[in-house]
Amino acid sequence: MKITIRTKLFLVFGSILSVLIVMIVLLNTLFLDDFYLMKNEGALYSTYKSIDAVYTKDSSIVDLINAIDRQEGISTLIINANHEILFNSYQKTTDAQSEKIPKEIEDFLLEHLDTIMQTYAYGSTLKQEGEIPKVTFIAQSRQGDFIILTKPMKGISDSVLIANQFTLMIGGLIIVIGSLLMSVLSNTLTKPIRSMNQITKEIADLDFSHRVIVSSSDELGELSKNINTISVKLNDSLESLKSDIERRKQLARDMSHELKTPISAIKGYAEGLSHGVADTPEKVDKYLNVIVEECDRMDLIVRGLLDLSRLEEASIQLNKADIDLNDVFEALQNQYEPYAKENGFTLELISMKPISVKADHELLEKALGNYIVNAVRYGGQDQVIRLSATPTDKIVDIIVFNTGDKIDERELPKLYNLFYKVDKARTRDAGGHGIGLAIVKQIAELHQGQAFARNVENGVEFILRLPV
Repeated sequence: MKITIRTKLFLVFGSILSVLIVMIVLLNTLFLDDFYLMKNEGALYSTYKSIDAVYTKDSSIVDLINAIDRQEGISTLIINANHEILFNSYQKTTDAQSEKIPKEIEDFLLEHLDTIMQTYAYGSTLKQEGEIPKVTFIAQSRQGDFIILTKPMKGISDSVLIANQFTLMIGGLIIVIGSLLMSVLSNTLTKPIRSMNQITKEIADLDFSHRVIVSSSDELGELSKNINTISVKLNDSLESLKSDIERRKQLARDMSHELKTPISAIKGYAEGLSHGVADTPEKVDKYLNVIVEECDRMDLIVRGLLDLSRLEEASIQLNKADIDLNDVFEALQNQYEPYAKENGFTLELISMKPISVKADHELLEKALGNYIVNAVRYGGQDQVIRLSATPTDKIVDIIVFNTGDKIDERELPKLYNLFYKVDKARTRDAGGHGIGLAIVKQIAELHQGQAFARNVENGVEFILRLPV
């Protein structure tokens, strides 16, 4: 049978109370007599001193010992060396010399005589088995007689019985009241635990839709917050994993599509060469050039994918430094101006005051280089590419403009998706493969920036936004 925390709390509470009650009863029964003796020793010694201080063997002592008997319940016997009673708090006259002291008192006196001659003797005496014992104190007075003080222990026996009965009654009442309080307390304590248990079961089943209600700031409250945090992070991780899996599936499909065409072309032209279709040197050269071009195209795709994969690694380290954009623009002009002119484009730089950004120099040039190559491939008839920058207090927009037709606004957010091209038929006239802008986007995100495009008059602007 499964034992709940609430049941365990009840069992622990009941066990502790029961043990405490039993211990109290046992301590009362076993040790209260000894404790009583210990506490009365001082009182009897003090009574002895008060009697000895005024004792002169005359009848004046009778009033004192009778008063002590009435008020404190302490009986007094004063005997001589022959053990004859001189004064007795029970008798109203001094005519008691012929009487003998009780046997149990005499035995106690004889047993402790040496001690009495030095200080005093103290202990309990019992007349007969079954009778109530007495606390007995014997000491020698200054007059040489023995002062014997006795006090019955009936009161302590009754007290033990009463104390035990009271303890059992109070213990039972405490158990009843405590059980009610424990019921309320255990429900308060276990309710969030039960809730957390249910939520963790749902998390184990990959259901992250529910949260633990945090109603306190103690350890349970902290645990509730941690479970909620775990749930949120696991949900985010799972969604990210699903997205990544779907993205990789899409990547595999897109790669298959992108590589299928060059592979088919290579195969076709290779078979043409094999079957002698190219029957002139000019045709052979043409076929071989097409094969080389298609191999170069596949090489560009593979190298682009490797670059993107490297940028997506969580462990990549950026070598950030303060960079003047004017220096970057001049380097890009020197590198890409021949390529732009070869394709009929003019690469222009907009002069500007010094603008500094903190970025990885190599990745920044790569991103802007991809923008320029993209502009050359898809630029319009005016064939102008223009580099500029617009700074603010917190960001700087690095802009690569190219002339051409505007892009459908619905297509703009998709331009940076891997293998995405506005041309739905994926025609190969422009020669692109849709990886360059995806790399730009990844570089922007590594710098906590953004990459996006917008339509402007006479063309399109591709922006790399970086924090200053």
